Order: sequence, then structure tokens, then C-alpha cells
Amino acid sequence: MVRLLPLLLIILRMLILPSFISPFISPSVTIQHTVQRTVSLNIFPKDAPSFPPQYSLHNLTKPTGIQFSTTLSFTGAFITGVNPSSKYLNSVGLNHTLLKIDSENVEFKPFDSIIESLNSDYTSLTLSSLPRPTKIPNATLTVRDFKNPSFLKLLSCAPGSSIRDVLLSNSISPYRSLTKLTNCKGKQLCGTCIVDVKDQSSLSRKSIDESSTLKGRESMRLSCVTGVWGDTEVWINGDVRADQWTR
Repeated sequence: MVRLLPLLLIILRMLILPSFISPFISPSVTIQHTVQRTVSLNIFPKDAPSFPPQYSLHNLTKPTGIQFSTTLSFTGAFITGVNPSSKYLNSVGLNHTLLKIDSENVEFKPFDSIIESLNSDYTSLTLSSLPRPTKIPNATLTVRDFKNPSFLKLLSCAPGSSIRDVLLSNSISPYRSLTKLTNCKGKQLCGTCIVDVKDQSSLSRKSIDESSTLKGRESMRLSCVTGVWGDTEVWINGDVRADQWTR
């Protein structure tokens, strides 16, 4: 029995281990990575022209074949590839940052807003070959009050801050009446921290839950889940009827 043990272990190893190891040593995985690396070298050859710190492409032919991506902050966009058949194959560089779409500065705009602009009828792109700043500058939140026309506050906030947190940290409440005492403390449960923002291009996108909660004006946002990524004007104390929100 003792002599058979090594043989049994070898058979067991042959039957069980390949199912666990094969995904990691499969030749197809190695080939796939090789192909991807080759494509990248073909798209951006070693003899590609040098790029100035800032450059523009004008009178663009669309689709451009330029691929953009973003960071985990979902702000800004940079080039991750170019279609080999693109007219602009040697006109842009890998990881170059998108600065402007026509005259609009989009360097720190939410990525979904940038994609909307790229799907529009633009004619020029301005890019930078310099490394993208790792620190996004603070945003300015301009606060106005529907019930007090003379009210005006300019608040500086870190990018990604929720409107609710910025307001409350500056002794400004997004709540109305008794909800100042009965709200959910920013846990997205009560739906009472409603503010109005007309230009939402520098805000985080509405979630499905937020959209299903707010039934009134398009400008209405739940301040507890709305992130600020650029200069924005927000209005507090707007009228909210019972049929304009649900929870």
C-alpha cells in the first residue's frame, strides 16, 4: 500500500491540478497578450512625430477613430488608442489628455458629459502631451435661494464632494421645514435634500434611484448623492409638491 501511494498521488495530480492551473498557463492567454502589445506598437510607432505641450486638430472628419478613456474619478479623458485606419493615426499620442472640445474646456468635466460632447457636432479637439495633473482643482459652488433673492454664497469644495456636505459644512441647509430634523442624515433614504441645478454638466450623473425619486423639474437633484466636479450654481428652497418626489 505504501509503495502504491506515490503512484496514486501522481494520478490524482494529473486529474485535478490541470483544471486549476490551465487557465493561468493556457497558451491562448499568452498569444492574446502578444497580439495586444503588437497592435499598440503598430498604432504608435517608434518614429511617431514629437508633440508640443498643447496642440489642436481642426476640421475633423468623423468618426475620428480616436478612443478615449478616463480614470476612476470619472473626470476628464485621455487617449487609449487609435483605429489603425484612422486619418489621425500619427496625429495624436497615447495617454494625451483632452483639454477642449471646440472652445469648451473639458479637462475636469465628468466623463459622461465629455462623451455627450464627443457625440455632438464638434469640429476641433485640443489635447496636451503633458502628464495629466494628479490633483483636480477645487470647485466653486455658487449658492442662491429661491426665497431670498439677495442671498449669495460662494463656497470652495474638493472635487467629488456632495452638495449636501458642502452646504451643511457652511451652515446652509438643503432641507425644508421639519425635514431639517427628520431627514436621514445623508443616507439616501428620505429624499428630502432636494436642490435645483440648471447647468448639471459639472455634476455626477443621476442614478436610477435618484431619477425614480424625483418626479418634478429636470433641475431637481438629491444633494446627498450629487457630486460636484466643477464650478456649479445651486439653488435651495425651491418649491417641491407632494407629487414631485416619492419615497
